[in-house]
Amino acid sequence: MVPLAVAVERALPGLRRRGYSVVDGAFGEEFCRRCLGELRGAQRRGLLSPNATHFVRRSGTVDVLRKHGISEVSSADPETWRQCRFQAIQDFADMSDSSDLLSALQGLAGRPGLAFTTVKAQANDGTGGCYPLHCDSEPGVDGKLLTGILYLNEDWAPSHGGQLVLHPFPSKPTSVEPIFGRLVLFFSTQMLHRVLPAWRPRFCLNLWMYSSAPQTVRAGAPFIGSRTCEADVVEEQAMTVLLHPKFRRHWAKLALANEWEESLRDAHPATPHLDKAITQHRTEVQKIGSSLGQFLGEIGLTHPDVPCAKDLPYFLAEKYLPLAERVHHHRQEGGVSSEWGDDSHGTKSRTTLNREGRLVEWF
Repeated sequence: MVPLAVAVERALPGLRRRGYSVVDGAFGEEFCRRCLGELRGAQRRGLLSPNATHFVRRSGTVDVLRKHGISEVSSADPETWRQCRFQAIQDFADMSDSSDLLSALQGLAGRPGLAFTTVKAQANDGTGGCYPLHCDSEPGVDGKLLTGILYLNEDWAPSHGGQLVLHPFPSKPTSVEPIFGRLVLFFSTQMLHRVLPAWRPRFCLNLWMYSSAPQTVRAGAPFIGSRTCEADVVEEQAMTVLLHPKFRRHWAKLALANEWEESLRDAHPATPHLDKAITQHRTEVQKIGSSLGQFLGEIGLTHPDVPCAKDLPYFLAEKYLPLAERVHHHRQEGGVSSEWGDDSHGTKSRTTLNREGRLVEWF
């Protein structure tokens, strides 16, 4: 069995339960050193291009924000990839075509096979380059299924920075050290993550596995009860709805709004494009908060003590995040699926179409 398939097989329990998994030592030190040498060689020869964040505005226009200090080459650019003359890195990319990997992925219930994969070889020059909070894709956009990151940083120390911070919302964030030979796997459409500023050169291989069929999300959500329910029962049922994969990423953006904005500023130089991205982020947070407030009001959870409309998102996030954590962990302890990796999960809805429609409008 190829090392990547072994790593995925070892990662399955964590992927199912937490949405991510960390596997050390699956590829061997010699192989990782060969990959590191090839990546450094491509960097020296000027074959890596600057990395950028692409923000799609509501008008359909795209703002491109370059990140300082991060460069890369992708297998999706075959001409430049060939110029790099990769051997070990190409072996890493080829592992995704193995039948062993396809067999290992069958452990993710309900998932189709792989259509294709892409690999990026990436270098951070150690001058503070980082990534903002984001998911790698959205359900139904491009078929991304799993993200993998193989770290190639020898003698890494905490002071070097560059940690990967995963947000398996509503659980607490997890900081992953980018140590040599470590592979991190997570679901591309659901796992919010960021990379902290790196103060030493940092190298990694990024792998994206794409499913062979479109991912879909059923519109249904668990029944949320009625105004006659006890308040704590209604709140728990409301949190169950908000933890559905279709809504969780937006609820997370609301709860993490301040960190999200901070991460955008950390990752990009101050430009008019960044100002637009910050404005768009704040607008989205307000709309999510407004929709959430409307939803909670419909089931009898009103909050007249909110000082003003602009504070509603932060008020709701502070009040309901601890409850969301309790509901999430209670479901896991009771053997209920945590929904990680299953974008089609959900019990049949007994809510009204109007109520569901208003939720879907913003979410």
